[in-house]
Amino acid sequence: MGTVLTLKKPLDTLLDLEPLSALTETDADAIAAVALRYGRHTPAAGELFEIKRTDKNGLTLRGDLRLAVNVGAGMEGGRIRAESSVGDGAGARMRGGELRVCGGAGRNACAELQNGFVLIEQNAADGLARCVRRGTIVVGG
Repeated sequence: MGTVLTLKKPLDTLLDLEPLSALTETDADAIAAVALRYGRHTPAAGELFEIKRTDKNGLTLRGDLRLAVNVGAGMEGGRIRAESSVGDGAGARMRGGELRVCGGAGRNACAELQNGFVLIEQNAADGLARCVRRGTIVVGG
């Protein structure tokens, strides 16, 4: 059982998605209530995303996520799939799990990765895999 989060409207400033990294196996109601940093505000995820249950395991993120930072950062297990390019810090400090980015990733992707699997289908910016201990990183671009 998984959850699909679809942006309700395009982002106009940075959105920190790191709090979602711990919720890959959580129900949709708990995800809707989690506070996210969006510019100077901290709205609940349910205010920014349409949230639906799915048969696929993990979290699926939809919409233009180029201003979404820290996607999968600090993740310890589970799966996150971002169906667009993402901002800086994707997969940073991961200790396990699987992150798939169906686009490119911003600066410092997979920085300080300790374990896990990351697939970035397009390009990654500067700082990719800085201070990695172990894990698997595949970049298609």
